[in-house]
Amino acid sequence: MIVDEMTDRQAETYLSSEGIAHGAQHGLGRLSNDTNLVQRVVPEQEPRERLTGYRGPYRINPVFKDALADLLAGSQ
Repeated sequence: MIVDEMTDRQAETYLSSEGIAHGAQHGLGRLSNDTNLVQRVVPEQEPRERLTGYRGPYRINPVFKDALADLLAGSQ
């Protein structure tokens, strides 16, 4: 799914197009907060985030990227 970087909106659009997780909002943000699987591209909090929340891209944690690619390749 995340090849390089992707925002929450881009992830939601992709998942909806695949028929998965309709209406799942802020999924990458939740994953970033709850796990080490994905991480914010801009790690420090920006002042505007207090009003709008982080809207920047996320990426797969490099520690997991190769393992996930192998897993996905094996499932196809």
